[in-house]
Amino acid sequence: MKPVLLAWEMGANLGHAMPLAEIAKLLLAEDIRPVCFARDLRSAKIAFRDLPVRVFQSPVWPPYRFDGQLSGPGNYANVLTAIGFTRPELLSAVVDAWIETLKLISPGVVVCDNAPALQIAAKIRNIPTIALGTPYLMPPLDGPNLPAYDAHFSPVVDERQLLESAARIFAGHDKPPPKSMPSLLATDFRFVFGLPEIDPYLAVRRENLYLPLGDLPKLEPIPALPRYFVYLGADEPVSKKLFQAIADSGLPADIYMRDDSGMLARFLRRRGFNVFADPPKLDDVLPKVTHVISAGGAHVTQAAMLAGRHHIMLPRHEESWSNARMATRLKVASVIGQNEEDKAIRGKITSTVADHSLLHNAIRLATELAQRQNRSASSLLTGAIKRYCS
Repeated sequence: MKPVLLAWEMGANLGHAMPLAEIAKLLLAEDIRPVCFARDLRSAKIAFRDLPVRVFQSPVWPPYRFDGQLSGPGNYANVLTAIGFTRPELLSAVVDAWIETLKLISPGVVVCDNAPALQIAAKIRNIPTIALGTPYLMPPLDGPNLPAYDAHFSPVVDERQLLESAARIFAGHDKPPPKSMPSLLATDFRFVFGLPEIDPYLAVRRENLYLPLGDLPKLEPIPALPRYFVYLGADEPVSKKLFQAIADSGLPADIYMRDDSGMLARFLRRRGFNVFADPPKLDDVLPKVTHVISAGGAHVTQAAMLAGRHHIMLPRHEESWSNARMATRLKVASVIGQNEEDKAIRGKITSTVADHSLLHNAIRLATELAQRQNRSASSLLTGAIKRYCS
């Protein structure tokens, strides 16, 4: 039986690693052997720590800085432009590295999350591919072009530049070029994991959305006293000010910090906070708290919605800003900017706890989500993979 290659190529956090680990569990239960190629080995080590899965470093995109302005929503073309997809010399380096990887592994199928160069390599090698990811990173592909996140913003480059760059790669391997960006990104199967509440393409999407993989929290009674769950990187620009504000608030908190050298964790433990060494399961920790603080990644954002907990978000990149815009529009979240001063952060912490309507809004949304017939894709995904592994 041929192995299954699980991979993510862009993005370096647990939001990509954890879904692939959940898929690995499904495959191991079916006696299917997965191999993982990870953009960030540290996140992969956490996600796959209890699984008998080989984990390797995925090909890394060469350093590149786009000579223009990438702020503001456009569409998935912006994501590709930011990594250097318009530069054939950069794209070909990553595609060729993936081609050599595919030759070594000889997988029956590739299952990829946000891995455009791998998708090209798989097309060149004629290997079936299953794409998955969050709604933000999975634009609908049933039109002639990539749709926009927001009709008021245009992509930073014409997507024909992306297509021309990819066409040169296909020509170098004597393969016919794709006719459009949707055809370039098309795969044998697609699974979009996310709630409609965070889908920037909801108005134009005509494919199913599935529940995120993994153990999801349910709405449970709110604790009588305020308590925070904080999920942040210690290297976030605003982290130290935020943790100081939480410490000064006198409110209890459960905290997980990525990339902490140990000093900040020691400070917080001495102040009486519960600091996790490893990321806890959200379905375990969220029922015990009243509020969530995070950078606004898709996984934590949806978990907070399902649990009925108000979410204070500190977005840094466009996907987290997209999540924040939609969550605040639903009045289940508030935002702290990366450049806010200590006093403003302390004020936001205090006012959020004092405003009970915010928590009531979160409970109302969670109640609606619990009553909805949300789809799970576990059996569909496993069945799609098994088609190519025998």
